[in-house]
Amino acid sequence: MTIQDIIKQLEEFGTKLEAGRLGAEEVIEMADLSRDLYERLVVIRHKSYEDLIREEREAEAVKEPEASPTADAVNEPEPSPVASEKEIISEAITEKEPEPNSDQDEEVSGPVIPMGSAEISPNQISLIDSIEEIKQMEQSLNDKFQEKSDEKSLAQKLKKKPIDDLTSSIGINSKFRFISQLFNDDQAAFEASVKKLNSFGSYIEADEYIQNTLSEQYGWNSKDPVVKELVELAQRRYL
Repeated sequence: MTIQDIIKQLEEFGTKLEAGRLGAEEVIEMADLSRDLYERLVVIRHKSYEDLIREEREAEAVKEPEASPTADAVNEPEPSPVASEKEIISEAITEKEPEPNSDQDEEVSGPVIPMGSAEISPNQISLIDSIEEIKQMEQSLNDKFQEKSDEKSLAQKLKKKPIDDLTSSIGINSKFRFISQLFNDDQAAFEASVKKLNSFGSYIEADEYIQNTLSEQYGWNSKDPVVKELVELAQRRYL
């Protein structure tokens, strides 16, 4: 899967997430895709640093000092900006040496960033912006999951006893509540909808029917306790 395919899939999941129609399996897949995209961008970023370092070294190797017509000029070359910069850094280190600390004995290795006046290319800026956008996306997902902390976890739902038939499992009180509050007192519509919910091959199909057909037709609110009750029964039907 290319980076463009991953981004396209994440956009589709993001649209479903905003609409409150993202299933548990899709959440896991979205997290995996986000992690995959982040890891690929990190590799590309390091590759860009390596290319920049190589270009700097090649430029220094090609560049040769101009020949001077006099021996005095050869014997007394002007100090290069790089040498001057190294002297300044050396003096600064000599003047102030860090105090010994056992916690800082280990050195941290990482990509070497070339010193000097090299500018960051537009491609590097674009990569950095993409990584920051992924971090913001992960934070947004975390915020949305935090808002739903009051809901029961999937593990808790899976522990509930499965049901074989929705029609016979809905009690009389729940039946009247569903008809009155969800189906506008239309008993025939309720019975037809329950029959259809009972006939799917998986909960994913049943959930799509609830979200894309019933919720839009009757204007259901996914946070309504009565809607949650019907959704929970559909989940138990396909455990």
